[in-house]
Amino acid sequence: MLAICLQAAYDLHGGIAYSLGWPLAMAVDVDKTPLDKEFYEAWEALKSGNKAQAEEILKGLKEQDKIIDYWYLHNQGYVNLSAPKPAEKGIFWLTPVTSQGADFLNGVYQALYRLEREFGIETYEGNINFSSPARFVAQELITNVWKFCQEGFFVVHYLFDEQGKKTGLRFVCMDRGPGLVDFTYAVSGYGTRGKGLSLLTRREQPNLKNFTIQGEKGRGTIISIDEFPGSVTTQTSVTQSADNSGVTSSMACGPVQLKDTILVSVCMEAAIHEFSGFPLAQKANVMGGLGYYFGDKLEGLSAIGMHKAFGISIAYSKVRDESGRWVDVDYEGLKQRGILKPVIGPCGQLLVLRHIYVWDETELNQINQEVTVEVWQVRRGRTTLYLFMSSVFDRLYPEEKIHSFTQEVVFGKAIYAFLKTLNIAPSIFHFNDPHTVVAAVLMKEDKFFKDTAMVFTCHTLVREGLQIFELGQLKTDVNRVIYQFGLPFGCEGKYHSRFRTEKGVVDFCSAALDVADIVTGVSREHASIAEEFFRRMYPEKPAIKVIPVLNGSGKAWRNVVLNALDDLGLVGSLYPGQLKELLWAAHTLAKNSAFRLVETRLAIAGGQSITLDRDKLTLWMVRRIVDYKSQLPILKFIVHLVCADRTMSFSRQELERIWAEDLPDIKFDRYSQLVLDNLFKTTERIYGLGIQIIVGGPEIKKEWVAEFKRWSQLPRLKGRFFYVPSSDMELLKAQAQGADICMECPRPLEEACGTSGQRTGLNGGISIGIRGAGPVECITDYDELKERGSGFLLGAYTKIDNDGRLAADWDAFYSQAPLDVFNKLKIAAHLFYTEPEKFKKLMYNSFLAHNYGSLELSTDYGDQGKQAVTAKAMEQRYATSVYLAALSFKGRNNNKKKAKGVTSGEGRGRNAHPYPGVALVEEAENKLPHYALKVTFEGRKINIARKETYCPQSDVPMPLEKIKLFEDVLGKVIADYLSRKNHSPPADKLEIILENITPNPPVHNPDFANNPKLLPLTYLAETERKKNGTKIIHIAWAALRSKRICWDVLIHELEDDEENARNTSLQYFANEPAMLRRFLKDVKEFRIILHLQYEEALNKIRDQQDKAQTSPSHPPSTSGFKSFYPWTEQ
Repeated sequence: MLAICLQAAYDLHGGIAYSLGWPLAMAVDVDKTPLDKEFYEAWEALKSGNKAQAEEILKGLKEQDKIIDYWYLHNQGYVNLSAPKPAEKGIFWLTPVTSQGADFLNGVYQALYRLEREFGIETYEGNINFSSPARFVAQELITNVWKFCQEGFFVVHYLFDEQGKKTGLRFVCMDRGPGLVDFTYAVSGYGTRGKGLSLLTRREQPNLKNFTIQGEKGRGTIISIDEFPGSVTTQTSVTQSADNSGVTSSMACGPVQLKDTILVSVCMEAAIHEFSGFPLAQKANVMGGLGYYFGDKLEGLSAIGMHKAFGISIAYSKVRDESGRWVDVDYEGLKQRGILKPVIGPCGQLLVLRHIYVWDETELNQINQEVTVEVWQVRRGRTTLYLFMSSVFDRLYPEEKIHSFTQEVVFGKAIYAFLKTLNIAPSIFHFNDPHTVVAAVLMKEDKFFKDTAMVFTCHTLVREGLQIFELGQLKTDVNRVIYQFGLPFGCEGKYHSRFRTEKGVVDFCSAALDVADIVTGVSREHASIAEEFFRRMYPEKPAIKVIPVLNGSGKAWRNVVLNALDDLGLVGSLYPGQLKELLWAAHTLAKNSAFRLVETRLAIAGGQSITLDRDKLTLWMVRRIVDYKSQLPILKFIVHLVCADRTMSFSRQELERIWAEDLPDIKFDRYSQLVLDNLFKTTERIYGLGIQIIVGGPEIKKEWVAEFKRWSQLPRLKGRFFYVPSSDMELLKAQAQGADICMECPRPLEEACGTSGQRTGLNGGISIGIRGAGPVECITDYDELKERGSGFLLGAYTKIDNDGRLAADWDAFYSQAPLDVFNKLKIAAHLFYTEPEKFKKLMYNSFLAHNYGSLELSTDYGDQGKQAVTAKAMEQRYATSVYLAALSFKGRNNNKKKAKGVTSGEGRGRNAHPYPGVALVEEAENKLPHYALKVTFEGRKINIARKETYCPQSDVPMPLEKIKLFEDVLGKVIADYLSRKNHSPPADKLEIILENITPNPPVHNPDFANNPKLLPLTYLAETERKKNGTKIIHIAWAALRSKRICWDVLIHELEDDEENARNTSLQYFANEPAMLRRFLKDVKEFRIILHLQYEEALNKIRDQQDKAQTSPSHPPSTSGFKSFYPWTEQ
């Protein structure tokens, strides 16, 4: 019955042919919106069994135009109540709506759609993935009356303001019991094992407000809820009539500060799910993860209530077809269906951006030519996406460097012209990857955008993706290149430096880092690697702070049943057992659909029918086929073991023989014997797993593609291993919705995030990933004994290099990862074939973890501390971690520009730091590599001086004023440290040496190097000694960036000898990034201290400058130290 019900959900167009309901009998009192007395009279009549009198009252209200319409509710075969009810407390069960019930509901929906259109509310009529507010309310209330009550009425009427103007709609539903038995239990909340009535109150639909329920136990309830156009905060008032106790809550759709914020996000590519059915148009505009991220981002912005946000991208005119030929993309069908709509300009016609000039690629040194750009729009996930069309935008990411440069210049100029034409000065401009920096540069030089905060997300950390154009590739003079940007007169000079033309390049990434107020990465690991990457790539720049924001994926990647559950807010109503069964049934349908797609494509490619085994556990690996994704290096060692029947076993010699016959090149792999050693280390024979494998993806690595195709024809693998050509968004969706297991095994530290496994997890599938990038933030490794976990995590495969930095351990990856993958698949196969209930439980955990993260809904199942990876969750992270900070930093930096004092670099993106003191110390750390500061206390006297032997003149590129500010800040930090450590005034003599020893071990200072066991002082590391009666405290500061923490800081709380302590500590942190993050979490308090001291020291220097008492020849001031120590002379 469940499968039939779910299949109906897939097949019924325009409505969901099932209902997930719960009993309603709650006594709730609205705050200031009581119903008219006639409604209570009708309800009283209904409760007394006098349906005719109740209907007479409602009929009279309709004749008086007090209500618009009403519907009598009685289960006359509309829902199937014969399904068995669960034994658990509370009444809930899955009941399909019959075809008669669906017809009734659709009649109500049509009436409500007309009313919503009257107020300009989007109805999503005919869209199974989304529900209008009115439809959501009607379906929930009507089906609950059918299921739990004898009879009732559903009523709708207008709401008016004091002037008699229509402002919205009110829905009223009254019933004749019995309804709920336990009122308190019914509103127990969304997350307490999924039972409760707070679903309507938690509906994240900005148009709904004032949800109220009033009732008497066993006799009936009356419910009302209001719908308004526009964005409104949902408010709920709940009281129980029996004892007048109540619970009141309110819910905002997103951060209040961002509600009216205009945010513009731009990207060179976009996955537009609304183009489904037009495969060439869909394929032309997206290449990989960046485009999928951007398309999902727009959906997430709407989901968190940022309804004034919009996106800008490009509609390309050409795409490669299946044969590899370039063909034209026809957008006419999308225009005719109203999916792609024109943007109407001030003249009342299609907006065409003019006066955009760029060079003629065939005659670079001739006068620039005008390019026109048409502006169209599409609703991507309820957010407007503007698409630019022009003759320049023919192919996405062309191979010709000159054409690529031309596209990016025109796109940047067009964005700038578009915003100026429509008079839009966004509060936040978010540009993705360096391709789009030209727009940010032009906006930075225009006072119209002076209050716009710039956010830059760097998704790609390989040189090819940073848009660094060699001047030789552009074949013209550097001044001619810079001229293409269209900068205001007089600005060209500084942008030569920002684009690093003196290096013989035009570096878009360098300019992006300079103009950005905030720089972000797409996972914690990616952000940390980006900081180190930028430090090495641009040593002349101050340290770049990169804020991590984990990627997420939108609803289009989930199957329609799960989307319906989420849209209707019903996941929380299901008992765990019910949700597990529903997930399994939905997954079975999606798996069948995915297999049909694969079989069709294989038949077209091979010319013969191929059938996949529906009963087999299936591993999917549909990703870009490139080196760092590592599909072939991992699979080649284990593919025969994974695909073999579970009754078949292999000895080492047998496996070597199979390799020699099927994979002859494997003997040249230097890791083959190591892999064999690992595989047979604890056993003499290995049994097959009975898993079939599906591989596909954009074909970058052609030789790997040829090998995968050859595998699919090998007798031992044919019908077990499948390579699917012609990868596109449809195949990626099939993997997301139909994969039992999705595996990501990229080379360590090279994956930015990895969203393929996330999307599978959103559908309840199982993900396998390395212990890094995105997987480690959203997956809890499965524990077979405790039956906890939401997926499988492999090793990190990292080590600490000679410079004390985290690095990839290639030997461990290529020799150990195949065994780790095999062992995880072995657990999955055991659960799937022998303990299916446990496999369903694992799917249940995966679904909850990926969709809800560490919310209360999943805390009972071992997923605490993991992040949800929905598009909405992603944008909530951006809102709280980036966008609010961007607005704050912009205001702060604008104020700094007006202030006197230290101005070097202030107000620029790289110094937009939430803790300026930390930024100052980080800058000193990079610019003063051998700097040492000595502070001496003798009795009540204090002396501060630089240790000249450790501070050669060549190592002081910082201005003296900044060094002075740095010394004042750090001096106060030392004082604060001593006070927190309860140091009393020194009896004899106390000497403090503050020394920069990072990033390398302090070989230049034998005193420090000989004392490796240090006390952990969050940001500082300390060792004490005595010399000639002087107590010396030696302090070293270490970088906050996790991959550059000095080895001295890592050695703490260990009792082993020094050598073992050092090695153990380094290995511990390398393999346990969670412990490293916990260690870094402790620096928060110290950052705040640095921030406070920075502000105080900066103000002091500004005061001194105002009094004109500061001279470069003066020694550093010690006033800061004296004012901070209680025992020093004032």
